[in-house]
Amino acid sequence: MEKVLLKVKLMPLRPAKKVLIRPRLTQCLLEAVNYRLTIIQAGAGYGKSTALASLANQEIPTVWYQIEHEDSDPTTCLLYLIHGFRSLFPRPSPG
Repeated sequence: MEKVLLKVKLMPLRPAKKVLIRPRLTQCLLEAVNYRLTIIQAGAGYGKSTALASLANQEIPTVWYQIEHEDSDPTTCLLYLIHGFRSLFPRPSPG
């Protein structure tokens, strides 16, 4: 069975008009560019999505994946991650 991917799950959220600016957190996220992989984990409502969405306008290579309960299937999760990375690193055209 073929899976249907929702492109919106691979797009960063738009930052809200009124956002609490957290310079120390922003600096930590900018420094995370020096690492191959950064995973941000915290409970609901701690501002993870807001902090990351505020970096969307920067020239930072990021893959956004808004994971939901339906994505608990490893195949679905992996498929979204592959598509996210392909958008960041497209295949070179042959020839």
